[in-house]
Amino acid sequence: MRPPNPLPHDGALTRRALLWIAAPLAFTKHAAPAQASTAPSTIAGQIRGKGDTISSFVQASSTDCAWAAQPPPLASELLLPDWLVGRWRVKSKLDGVSFPLGRKYITELMPGARMASILSLPNVGNAPDFELTFVAAQGGGGGAARPLRGANTRRLFEAFWPDAEVLSADEGGPGERGRLKVTYEAPTRTRAKVQQSIDARTCSAEGGALSADEHVSAEMVQQTNVEQGFRTQYLILQSFRRDPAAAGGVVRSKQRVAAFLQPTDGPRYFDAAGKPVALFDYSYTLTRDE
Repeated sequence: MRPPNPLPHDGALTRRALLWIAAPLAFTKHAAPAQASTAPSTIAGQIRGKGDTISSFVQASSTDCAWAAQPPPLASELLLPDWLVGRWRVKSKLDGVSFPLGRKYITELMPGARMASILSLPNVGNAPDFELTFVAAQGGGGGAARPLRGANTRRLFEAFWPDAEVLSADEGGPGERGRLKVTYEAPTRTRAKVQQSIDARTCSAEGGALSADEHVSAEMVQQTNVEQGFRTQYLILQSFRRDPAAAGGVVRSKQRVAAFLQPTDGPRYFDAAGKPVALFDYSYTLTRDE
């Protein structure tokens, strides 16, 4: 359910405008499940590639992300480099949107078409400032970090969608590793404020270091927007590169999200044959908050 979109203004585009006017970009290939099962250099190539080899059908994660099944808990959480530990001020930039199979595959239920249908990009087109926190990972040997997912989701969600308020954002425990449950209030087309919930489950997560200063990761997510009664599936590819000249105080990140159709999209789901129908590309500059 979507609230009325504002008119475009300088420095910003509405989500609807982006979905129909976006320029083509190069995008990514998606990754198999299990931490570090794909070489970091391969993930880096997926981030920088054209996206023509992406397919949700042929990867190992397609089993755990099957539409009719609930994804099992992750065997291990995604670990990031320890130089990310701390609190960061983030500036975001939308680099572009493309539709590899053409506009006829754009549906009302594809990830990114509705507000909050991609939890990490709840309002595609906005490019706000927000904050992120990473903490030392338990069992990481003192050399790994993990995102504080609940708190980060709250800040990011409300920054991308200022009319929304996150009431709760809870990570699953070890028995639900990879799960994030979010409850929020936001306007819809017909009502000023409605409480809704999201159940997002990461089907696969992996990553690794390209060098001492650069790390890449890949996560396949299956998301259910409970009250709206629809499910989305998308792949998040991300790189983090610290700036040596900034003494660890600046990190630059690229994020690419590949959106897939589901069987509820009808014949177009089968015609797409597992290929992404939309690709979203963002850049982030993280500055350490001393």
